[in-house]
Amino acid sequence: MSKNRRLTLCLALVILSASLSTVLDVNSTSGHIVINEFDQNPPGHDNYLSVEEWIELHNPTSEDVDIGSWTLSTTHGETVTVTIPDGTVIDAYSYYVVSRGSQWLDNDDEAIILRDAVGNEIDRTPARSDDDNSDSSWARYPDGQDSDSNEDWRYQASTKDGTNGGGSSPDPEPEPAPAPEPEPEPEPAPEPEPESEPAPSPTPPSTPLTENVTVHFIDVGQGDSIFVDTPSLDMLIDGGSRSEGETVLGYLQALNITRIDYVVGTHPHADHIGGLITVLSVYHISEIPIVIDSGFEATTQTYEDYIESVGQRTLQLANRGSIIPLGHGVNVTILNPTQPLEFDDSNDNSIVLRLQVQNITFLLTGDSEGPSEASILSAGYTDSCTIMKVGHHGSRTSTSSEYLEAIDPEIAVICVGEGNRYNHPHDET
Repeated sequence: MSKNRRLTLCLALVILSASLSTVLDVNSTSGHIVINEFDQNPPGHDNYLSVEEWIELHNPTSEDVDIGSWTLSTTHGETVTVTIPDGTVIDAYSYYVVSRGSQWLDNDDEAIILRDAVGNEIDRTPARSDDDNSDSSWARYPDGQDSDSNEDWRYQASTKDGTNGGGSSPDPEPEPAPAPEPEPEPEPAPEPEPESEPAPSPTPPSTPLTENVTVHFIDVGQGDSIFVDTPSLDMLIDGGSRSEGETVLGYLQALNITRIDYVVGTHPHADHIGGLITVLSVYHISEIPIVIDSGFEATTQTYEDYIESVGQRTLQLANRGSIIPLGHGVNVTILNPTQPLEFDDSNDNSIVLRLQVQNITFLLTGDSEGPSEASILSAGYTDSCTIMKVGHHGSRTSTSSEYLEAIDPEIAVICVGEGNRYNHPHDET
């Protein structure tokens, strides 16, 4: 049977028409370039692949600013001075990230100083510490806030190269008030109507729809590949087997996807990470900057090739409770695994994600099975979901009755290939 006629239970496309608000409050008191966010202790060991510490600058003004030859220096760590290349410009209301290998910034009482090309101090952060080795960072809130107070800063989920919330986008131009219309002639008073029950209070209207978030369940046969496409940041979760790499690549190219902000390999089985090798090999590092991994290692050739394809990208370890903001109110919460890993089995250490788009929730489960499901429930993640990607292709060792009763999905998606040798999905599922 040809691939085009292959039966699959994996949905091809789910389009969310969720209401997304793009309005940001303008609270910034700063009129200059600021150090807006920094991560002095990103996930991973100091020499684990290419762990990079970084500093984000933000231009909260309405003018483009040339920051060529400006410098960043630190009070601890390597105490090196980093010079920003000549000709670098931060556009109005935009961001610029400076990254460097680990051990640049100290984890304890580190302060960062920004100076212009002639040495004038433009900004200085308070001394801050970060011992969490997580995806969280120190960030100004709201963006660009600089009242010389420690209250300007909060420790939160990293929003590298994006808004920390609060915003510093320009106020919209006020529209001229319309000319007053002549008052209409008074109408005669209406006849009194018979008494009736009072009308119910109107339901407040939802925020007008501005953008679509699209979740694609890509047909890769016996495997998983899910692409989350938002107006801001995108995420690819798994890529099917190695033989399906070109399928995933072609699908992304047909959508004109030129950058994928996060690639997630849920666990090191070939039917999940194999196809990612092709995607990571074709897209440049700047086009796929971050790969999120479970941290469970394998001895297979596929896994070794996958790690090699990650190359010098930032490799982050998934850890329960971490939140990945994709912008426009779209957030991804990591429900599994924990770090250090809780289980000895690859499937139960699968990355499980909860994707929240206003009142629509996706539960994306990788190959998680009974033990990890119980762990997720015991950790308090018991909220219901709208759409669930059923664990482990509908295996009977996944999606326990207790788990299903707790999350109570309205729609279930099972990703399998026709005639697979595992007899997925199982009748019990």
